[in-house]
Amino acid sequence: MENVKIALLIVLSYIKEAFKWIGRKIKSFFVWVFSKTTIDEKVIEVAEEISDRAKVVKEELKDVKRALKEVANQSKDVAKAAKGQKRRGRPKKS
Repeated sequence: MENVKIALLIVLSYIKEAFKWIGRKIKSFFVWVFSKTTIDEKVIEVAEEISDRAKVVKEELKDVKRALKEVANQSKDVAKAAKGQKRRGRPKKS
């Protein structure tokens, strides 16, 4: 009976060491995962920032396009004025 108790204590000590080892491995795994997560979060944050900037640039390009159309229309008016044609639109107030 005494040998069984000693064997049981030895087995329990090995089991305890095995659980400690498993616990350390699990802890190191989660440390590794969380270290990767911060990098992923930074990448996601940068991607969102780039997306927001791209939307703003797209809107600005639309404004530039409208302004260039207006410049093109006015340059046609300048060419007509150089030819001597009168200005269209409201007459000047005298």
